[in-house]
Amino acid sequence: MLTKPDMWESEEFRRKFSRIPKSLQGEFLKAIQELYRQESQTMLQFIQMSRQSLRSAGVEIRDEQHALQATSKKLYEERRQAKGKVAQPRKLKSNAVVPQTHAGTRTAPNANTMNNQTSENEDIIEDDEQYFKEAKWTERLPRVMRRSELRNNLQICPRRDSNTGGGDLWSSTLPQDHGGDPKTGETEEIFRATSRAENVHANERARQMEKIEKKKKERRAKKDADKGKAEQLIREASNLEKQRSEEKKKQQDVVKEKLEKRRKKKSDVEKSALDEATDDIDVASVAPDPPTNEPDEEPTKKDRQKKKDKKKKKKKKREDNEEAEALPTDSPV
Repeated sequence: MLTKPDMWESEEFRRKFSRIPKSLQGEFLKAIQELYRQESQTMLQFIQMSRQSLRSAGVEIRDEQHALQATSKKLYEERRQAKGKVAQPRKLKSNAVVPQTHAGTRTAPNANTMNNQTSENEDIIEDDEQYFKEAKWTERLPRVMRRSELRNNLQICPRRDSNTGGGDLWSSTLPQDHGGDPKTGETEEIFRATSRAENVHANERARQMEKIEKKKKERRAKKDADKGKAEQLIREASNLEKQRSEEKKKQQDVVKEKLEKRRKKKSDVEKSALDEATDDIDVASVAPDPPTNEPDEEPTKKDRQKKKDKKKKKKKKREDNEEAEALPTDSPV
């Protein structure tokens, strides 16, 4: 707490105080001093009231710390008396003698001893429950405590002895009599309480880890699904590209085949025409011209022009037919 004067010279206070702007350091010190003055005055008033009430009750006061302790004890007793309970010192039966056989097993005591123990145990149990309830010790405990810390906070609870038919008995406070560890002084009840706390923590941790693993699996499955979809789209695209290339290759092969057929047909026609021409030449050179009834007339210029035009039309028509044959029959969509 930085409002105490002995804390103002600490290294932590100096380090934090150096971060404050110099223009505000004076106001900051004044505020701290005023706060300390108010706290001191409040504590002094509380101590004075406590001393007065304790003196009226006949309690001797040694110092301020003793006054605070006595005040808290007095308030605790007043609360108990207001609830109709007599304040008794908290006690444990450390000198209890439990009958044992030669084998070390517990045996049931007689009726008088058991009745006396039961009445005393009920008072002690009631006192422990009231103490823990008013102190609210469960709120001060962390979620999971080490056994050494829990041992300092827990009190030894009554043990049930199965040999007595379920009656409540107080056993000795020695660790070995509780079935605990004699080295650490850990009793069986403390061991059970710590085990329960550790089991609760372990179960909660297991549930948290299960949730984390479930989320990881969901994310992994989603990632794998997205990856699978992407791979499927890539495969479909590659298959489509391959199919298009195959169709294009087929179309090119068809066009090449048609061109080859047309070239072969053209060469065959030219060859046959050449053969016919050579045959005609040979026949003409050997045989005389046959007699004709037509008069030997020279073709006129007009006749020669008509003949040329006719040849051009035939040639153009033949080229158009060749181009139409070269085109593919099934055009891709």
